[in-house]
Amino acid sequence: MKLEKSKCKLDIILEEETKRLIEKGEVVEELQGAEAENISPEDTLNWLKDYFAFSKEQKVNHILDKLEKDVNELKCLL
Repeated sequence: MKLEKSKCKLDIILEEETKRLIEKGEVVEELQGAEAENISPEDTLNWLKDYFAFSKEQKVNHILDKLEKDVNELKCLL
């Protein structure tokens, strides 16, 4: 009886874990867009690293552009 309950709990845990992994996979594929079909599971980690590195670079460039604009506006006031 205890073994059966343990097996049942394990099945529930595995089912929840599988559902969670599928949901995460859906999010990743949404980020990858049309490229998703061509990116293997093995290459997904590298793709994510590149994606977030590019996103960080874009944010930094946006901040730098804004700072440069602000500095130029301040120079005009002097």
